[in-house]
Amino acid sequence: MALIKTKSVRNGLPVFVLTTLFIFTTFFAQADVEYSTPLHGKEFKMGNRIEWKTAYETDTKMFIVEKSDDGINFYMEREIKAAGISNKEKGYRFMDVGNNEETTFYRLKLVDEDDTESYSEIAMVKKTKANNFQIVRMSNTSAIKTFEVTLDALAEKELTFSLEKFNGEKVFSTKKSLINGLNEIEINLEDELLGKYKLVFSVEDEVEEIILRKVEGEETQKENVAVKKKSNKKG
Repeated sequence: MALIKTKSVRNGLPVFVLTTLFIFTTFFAQADVEYSTPLHGKEFKMGNRIEWKTAYETDTKMFIVEKSDDGINFYMEREIKAAGISNKEKGYRFMDVGNNEETTFYRLKLVDEDDTESYSEIAMVKKTKANNFQIVRMSNTSAIKTFEVTLDALAEKELTFSLEKFNGEKVFSTKKSLINGLNEIEINLEDELLGKYKLVFSVEDEVEEIILRKVEGEETQKENVAVKKKSNKKG
């Protein structure tokens, strides 16, 4: 608030008027982030895993993971909600599934609560592992009679797949020639006992495993996320 003194003339006499002026100042909150672990990536056969950790956050809204093939032109890959207010270490993780590029660049766009944007340093991930195939679709992993899975093969290869009990006993093992592209496989569980099984796919030294459950009655709506990957290669 300020007082302003003005002068005017009326009938030849000066007149002084005091005017009260209210000045409003808007304060904008600026986000503050300290990264305890900078943005970095790690290669897996199923894709690239991107991670970072913050030591504390103030007024953060979201992290946008951006991706680039050349390190210059970036585009949005995924939005991840930020903590907002946090004084404890918080970890973030994003899986870039199916990325087969030899080299990929990533960076973070931090968006504040007032929509101010800032960028992290750039992380680079180089692909060194072979990726002959990947699982792109599957039916419910709690199955009554059949289980269906679709594999995306990057070349014409021979696939070996087997159904195993959790004690390591094999129920069956067979081979199939993959075509370049999508390959649909149906597993018959009708004559198997109730319980958990491992469905194992392998092409050369690359292996994918899916955990199945043979059930009775109606199918459940459980998410199909029990997928992991390993390698037979030794050295």
